[in-house]
Amino acid sequence: MKLKSRPEDFIVREVSTFTPDPRGKFFVYELEKRSLATLEALGRIAKHAGLRASELSASGLKDKHALTSQLFSSPCALPGDFADERMRLKLVGKNIAEVKLLCSGAGAAALSCLDILVKLGLPVANIWVSDIEGVVYEGRNTLMDPWKERYARATDKRSLGEIIDGADIFLGLSAGGVLKRDMVARMARRPLILALANPNPEIMPEDVKAVAVPRAGRYRFMCYVAIERMIEGEAKQAADEARTNAELEANAVEQARVQAELDESSRAAALEAVVDLHTFDPAELERAARVAGATGVRAVTEELTAAIFGWPVRTFEAAVPPGRLGLRWATFAYRSWQRLSWLDAKVLAPVVPRRLFYNVLLTGTKP
Repeated sequence: MKLKSRPEDFIVREVSTFTPDPRGKFFVYELEKRSLATLEALGRIAKHAGLRASELSASGLKDKHALTSQLFSSPCALPGDFADERMRLKLVGKNIAEVKLLCSGAGAAALSCLDILVKLGLPVANIWVSDIEGVVYEGRNTLMDPWKERYARATDKRSLGEIIDGADIFLGLSAGGVLKRDMVARMARRPLILALANPNPEIMPEDVKAVAVPRAGRYRFMCYVAIERMIEGEAKQAADEARTNAELEANAVEQARVQAELDESSRAAALEAVVDLHTFDPAELERAARVAGATGVRAVTEELTAAIFGWPVRTFEAAVPPGRLGLRWATFAYRSWQRLSWLDAKVLAPVVPRRLFYNVLLTGTKP
């Protein structure tokens, strides 16, 4: 007899007795996970979204050692760039066959994305397209081609502002600032806004939050990362079928995506990673200070085991509602940090290389 030992041998699926209402206050997601406890999975999702773990609500805890599926709610739409090989998320409540999508931009990237969405079940009749010449409508002669003609609508509306009413999804692959606050206010409740123009999106996150999102999580400028993910697989085949100048435009989009890494948000994210990983070499900092003209320069490092202890402690505290842990936990965490700091300073500092410690204190005198 073969013993069952893999997560795939134990499948647990939560059966819902209700149908999520897309007009409700919360977003409902289906979480599929393996080799992860429910609280651990929600903690990872919350950290990525800039939320407290307590803001994500699940109906129960599912077995860590099984392949499980369950629902949970979030007060805001979660970032679309979340990736974890042990779990995946799916938004519940909106049927792709029923949503209205408005696409701003009609170049190679935009048309490839629309072709993919149609293959996934979005009716062509539910798609409205607007470009630099305005609405793509039947009978238009300016800046038209066979690929764009597929999405032409029989309408007398001619501007983006005229076709935005009731839209569930805004797909922006055009230019910065074309989507205005008053347009977002006229979209359907809880719209999905993919503002992907680079370097400035069609609308800034704070403008969307002001009129459409009651509780916003973390926003990122994932412009060309999102485009790249959408044009993988079937999109590559669609690009192969496009005309030569469309392929050139797609290549230009890819080059612009690489250049986009130099924008403000990317630089901020890169700096955050460098600081958090502590890649500053104390000796290099001392040399930099001396080059700047400082004298009596000295770099002192601290916290090795104390920092290693602090990371899981802070992660755990972030997952628990404020006030629930109490004084005993605070005393334990503080006393442990004190003892480990003493160990770092008195025992490890004389024998362990300075660069391995987490904090560095740099002092010097500028003549």
